[in-house]
Amino acid sequence: GQQWAMAEAVSANGSIITGRYMPSTGGEFGFRYGLSVPGFIQPLPQTFNGCTALRPRGVSGDGNLIVGQVVDNVAGFTGFAWTPATGSQLITTHLQGRGVNLAGWTITDVTVNKYVAIVVRQRR
Repeated sequence: GQQWAMAEAVSANGSIITGRYMPSTGGEFGFRYGLSVPGFIQPLPQTFNGCTALRPRGVSGDGNLIVGQVVDNVAGFTGFAWTPATGSQLITTHLQGRGVNLAGWTITDVTVNKYVAIVVRQRR
């Protein structure tokens, strides 16, 4: 069972809701809910190293990119990105795979705006 669940964001086309829930075993984990298929709910997988929390913050317009904060078992507090092709991965892995130089950056959380640009929050 679960202790609680809450929605965090809805895709611009209205087809996907993302949010988080706490199972009775503890931790916080993300989900993806498809409105076009009633009852379709997909728990978002953990990152490669495992995690104690996966908190979606935003979803792209078409629902195929979900980003947020993760408490990764190795990397600690950082951002994550989920796509159907890659599953959940650290935001650094996601961005570096797209040629982004992250030298000097500490990423602690991520969200998506309506233009699908990734907005990164940096803690100093």
